Amino acid sequence: MQTYLASLVSFLGIGLLTASLSTQAAPAQTPPPTDNTSQNASPTIAPIGEFGGAYDQLQSYLTIGDWQRADQETRRLLQQWVHADGDWYGMPQSSAIPADVIRTLDQLWTTASNGRFGFSVQQRLWQDIAAQHIGNPEAAVQAFGDRVGWTRNVSSDYQFISPAWLTEPELNYSRQAPVGHLPWTGLDWQIVSDIASGSASGCGSCTIDAMYLQGDRFNRYLPSLYDRVKLALTVIEPIASSNWQTPQLRQEIDLKALYPETTCPIYIPAAAISPDSRRLAISSYRDGQACSESDNRTLTLWNLATGEMTAQLVRGQATVAFADSGTPQAPSTEQTTLIGDGVNAVAFTPDGRLVAAGLSDGSVKLWDAQTGTAVLTLTGHRYAVHAIAISPDGRQLASASADQTIRLWNLPTGQLAQTLSLEPSTAVVQTLSFSPDSRRLVSVTGANKVQLWQTGSGQLVRTFIDAGTPTDHPIPVAFSPNSLILATSDVDHSVKLWNALTGARMLTLRGHQAAVRSLAFLPDGQMLASQSEDNTVRLWNLPAPQLTRVFSDVNFAGQLPHLALRAGRLAVSPDGRSLATSALLPPASEQETPVLGLKLWQLDSGEVLATIPDVSNFDFSPNNQFLVTYGQTLRIWQP
Repeated sequence: MQTYLASLVSFLGIGLLTASLSTQAAPAQTPPPTDNTSQNASPTIAPIGEFGGAYDQLQSYLTIGDWQRADQETRRLLQQWVHADGDWYGMPQSSAIPADVIRTLDQLWTTASNGRFGFSVQQRLWQDIAAQHIGNPEAAVQAFGDRVGWTRNVSSDYQFISPAWLTEPELNYSRQAPVGHLPWTGLDWQIVSDIASGSASGCGSCTIDAMYLQGDRFNRYLPSLYDRVKLALTVIEPIASSNWQTPQLRQEIDLKALYPETTCPIYIPAAAISPDSRRLAISSYRDGQACSESDNRTLTLWNLATGEMTAQLVRGQATVAFADSGTPQAPSTEQTTLIGDGVNAVAFTPDGRLVAAGLSDGSVKLWDAQTGTAVLTLTGHRYAVHAIAISPDGRQLASASADQTIRLWNLPTGQLAQTLSLEPSTAVVQTLSFSPDSRRLVSVTGANKVQLWQTGSGQLVRTFIDAGTPTDHPIPVAFSPNSLILATSDVDHSVKLWNALTGARMLTLRGHQAAVRSLAFLPDGQMLASQSEDNTVRLWNLPAPQLTRVFSDVNFAGQLPHLALRAGRLAVSPDGRSLATSALLPPASEQETPVLGLKLWQLDSGEVLATIPDVSNFDFSPNNQFLVTYGQTLRIWQP
């Protein structure tokens, strides 16, 4: 048992950061910069050690203005995430870089350079340049390289290997370098030259490999890196006194205002908050069978802070499939599906610049989230798109349709990369979710078939569960923050943990007495929360593994109405301190029925912090500054 627990702890990644930082080799010794040291003297920055021992060496170099060694040390610190497996040719994993690491490195660089160098400086330049090259990321990368002085405009001895981009020895390690010139995002010249020199020993493709590392690698790395930097630097850390004990109502959005003079209820099939916590996308419709008026479906964008609508992206008519006489949007087995101008799923790109929607006509459309301008339409599905997901690195969009296929699209180019074919008898996919490292995709059908796919090759890793029975409540799934574990429920009311790389089962958690309807990892990845129809939420300590706490009287009882979204009946606040659960609240009087709402819990004590009535679903914003509750009236709360 001890051996098993030790292996589980290792798999969960506990202590990996400490180990990797302490065992990294010292940076290679290189000649000091040739520019005048007095010109490069940096202002006094934080005392050595203030940011932790891992950053001591970098602070020392920045303090004396040794920009070259500071640049090398920054790459060394980031390498454990960017190329954790030592695969220089693979996709650089910018999404794996912890936000606090990015913030610390940026603070050290910007302070030492008086705001001339640093990730935040580069990100602002990238944002301006990318806005001028929407839909053409390679042109944006080239323009950015020109702007920060990373591209070549004169001949060089290194030009054979790197005809367009400067190599590490050619960089300008002085304060006179262009704004944003440092830290550099390329690879150490030692790595590139070692690969290139392999040609002398019979490696026919070594020169081509080296040229890729000094060229096309920038096209793959820079867009995702600065998306990650933007997210890391725009996160608002919760202040010490901030909690959800007394949520304050900030804004109310009356969705009925979108449909004047209607008496019909409003339904919300899909909603999403942008990663930068600035915008809210809402797909809504009036009851299609009870209301015959036109224009009864919309997709709208809202400012999360002000509650103002900023764009109306879709407006049209909803129709039940069997009553539609036009081009079929659903197979004969889905004749009760609501179709027409319907938006069934929405998602934002990681940088928050684009919003995507899966539509009933089989297309996926993308708009500029700030202006509402249409940017791209992806076509190819035969029937309605019911689920979409965008990879955390921003490179892929997955769409699932009633045509029994999942399509993987190259998001920067709009090209179809893979088509994953499902078995004809399999029900429609209702859930798609990428792993945080973008390497895996999990799909869940309406008949509770759970499958794990490789995003690069499109190959099926494993089918975990195949219940075969249609249900209104698809099995919940959740990836751990480090992408190593996939959690699912099962038809036997258990929670199962799977190795997300191999598909092997790791652990089964038992205790719930009814179906598990929602799962959520805590931000540190060491705890998992599960909500069940047995009216409890259970909090599991995974390294132990053991049950830590039971939240009783949740009163889920399977009585949520159909206006509830498929996800969100359980949500953990981004700071890991609070838990939101769906609940049936006591009625105001004996003559009334229970009220659908939510309960907010304090995770460490298990006490109820607050209750909010008239809620069908809910989402925390990524910065923990908003709680959005959905219902006939949409409300935005603050802690």
